[in-house]
Amino acid sequence: MKKGNRIEKYNVELKEMPKRNVMSIRKTILSADEESIVWSALYDEFKKQKVKMSNPPLGITLFHDKEYQETDIDIEVQSSITGNYKDTEDVKFYQTEEFTMASVTFSGDYTQMPEITEALG
Repeated sequence: MKKGNRIEKYNVELKEMPKRNVMSIRKTILSADEESIVWSALYDEFKKQKVKMSNPPLGITLFHDKEYQETDIDIEVQSSITGNYKDTEDVKFYQTEEFTMASVTFSGDYTQMPEITEALG
């Protein structure tokens, strides 16, 4: 199922996400600018354990807060993988459940996040 809705310059789509095996880090960050730090930490563990990405690879960020947050943002970054790996203190490996998500694909830096979040809302 894909339903698109163009809001300003961002195309918002509803997508059905199937069950997938992922490597994941969930953290509370001070601002959206810190998301890249969490992705870097995930990538470091990817290299350390020689994790094999799924084909096609899929990396997503989940925002667990019930409403838009400017600070103390509860995020989870995930990459789809194949194989079995060992959990660490920060990185967890598990199978997700199916879910429906609102999705925006964009280019550029994270200073756009307030506009993107508004489009998603």
